[in-house]
Amino acid sequence: MIGSPSSMKWLAHRGGVDRADDMPCPVVHYALEGNRNVANFLGHFGMKDLHGLVGFVDLVGFSTNVQGKSGKEIAEFLDPFLSRGFDAVTRNRGFVDKMIGDEIMFVVPDMLEDGGPGCLVHSAPILLLDLKRLQRDLGPHYKMRVGLGFGSLYISYFQGGGYGEWSFVGEAVHRAKRILALPELENPTSILCGVGFPNAQMSEANLRNKMGYLASGAWTWHKVDDPPALKGVSPGCLVIMHPAPAPQFVVGAGD
Repeated sequence: MIGSPSSMKWLAHRGGVDRADDMPCPVVHYALEGNRNVANFLGHFGMKDLHGLVGFVDLVGFSTNVQGKSGKEIAEFLDPFLSRGFDAVTRNRGFVDKMIGDEIMFVVPDMLEDGGPGCLVHSAPILLLDLKRLQRDLGPHYKMRVGLGFGSLYISYFQGGGYGEWSFVGEAVHRAKRILALPELENPTSILCGVGFPNAQMSEANLRNKMGYLASGAWTWHKVDDPPALKGVSPGCLVIMHPAPAPQFVVGAGD
């Protein structure tokens, strides 16, 4: 598990390993009027159940692009994607749960104990914008796709002989992983995101509210009316996100 020092401190508190005396994540430390944020945070010590956004991001056509290359050449190809991808996750209060080849699994948990905003409002939109910028900066040989699943999660600590590792588990993980493999995300020209919510009967108003924050003007989106069944995942709501076109400015307009 990779995260910023303050995020790892929050994780240890919620995981019941090392109690913190105050909310360690200043970016989300927005106390509401009359909210006793410190007491609320301390009261969540050892509460491993939470909500959050799980993401998988990889490169479309990666195997083809690196076919015949040496291990060193593959590592050099992956380095800017993985290193900057890790940075995008950790600076937005997320955790890199694991990395396999060209695939990164990340989690952005809700940190609501202090009265701050949920991840769909605060951290996740900025993270997705950072990934969009990363796609632009890396150029045409890097085509990213992102599978996202929102829902309940559980903080687990898996331990073996002389080894232990944090991980987030729950159906949101399975949903995000299945969405990543959908053919709708294999666009050869731009980054695409698939977002899954666990409520198949989500109202249009609720969906617009959540996506209004998550898309944040940087993405256009549409709900899939007849979403495909995802193996091993309960029926839910599926949204596909496309990069919004850059605004066009006309010189002299309004003069």
